[in-house]
Amino acid sequence: MRSMLAPLACASVLVSATLADETGFDEFVPGFLGLSFESGGITFSNNIQFRGEDPVEFAATNSTGTFTGDPAFSPENTMNSGLWTTGTFAWLVRSHQWLATTGEMANHASVELWYNSGEDWDGIEVYLEGLVGDAVVVSDSFTHRETTAKYEHARLEIEGEAFERIRFICRGVGPTGDRDGILACFDNVVIEMASCSADFDGDGELTIFDFLAFQNAFDAMDPLADFDGDGEFTIFDFLAFQNAFDAG
Repeated sequence: MRSMLAPLACASVLVSATLADETGFDEFVPGFLGLSFESGGITFSNNIQFRGEDPVEFAATNSTGTFTGDPAFSPENTMNSGLWTTGTFAWLVRSHQWLATTGEMANHASVELWYNSGEDWDGIEVYLEGLVGDAVVVSDSFTHRETTAKYEHARLEIEGEAFERIRFICRGVGPTGDRDGILACFDNVVIEMASCSADFDGDGELTIFDFLAFQNAFDAMDPLADFDGDGEFTIFDFLAFQNAFDAG
């Protein structure tokens, strides 16, 4: 069991969000968005199609003709790294990397993406990284695999460590020599500072004061103290709180 005397960082068991920022890029008229742009409190920049080349403009395009019915898609737009159309079909565009930040520290982020499933990019590693300065402190990834589908969907999500900004980036070489990129478009980018359930006093640390705050809430029959969610206030709420505290 962890000591309650020394403060612990609250790194997991994410249950509620503060300072949450999210965008589906749906406020834009389809078109170019510039070398950097802001949407939903998130600033996007450093959009590079090919490693080593200069940044290019982001773009938003109406993708309802391609993704309507896909639960991961929020109509109408998706974002990509530089092409748009006046129609309603998504563009999956060559992307090496882009950056995004809210200007505040965060500890949870996610992005939905769709990518071309062709063999040219088989084996390329696709990452979402949380950065402090240039250092990667947390990441999620998948390996691009060729399939018979026209395109595939993936969700990248990072949590548990505080970071300043996120980076989408591709690394590796496909079987035909294409390097460090895939054809993709993006939707529903979320960056937030999330709290953990055992941080009952909300100070970002796990200490004896969280136990005292939980005890006070339990005595007052505050619904927040119904920790096991059974609608009653029992010893099992204390056990559930202790388990969450131990998990950090």
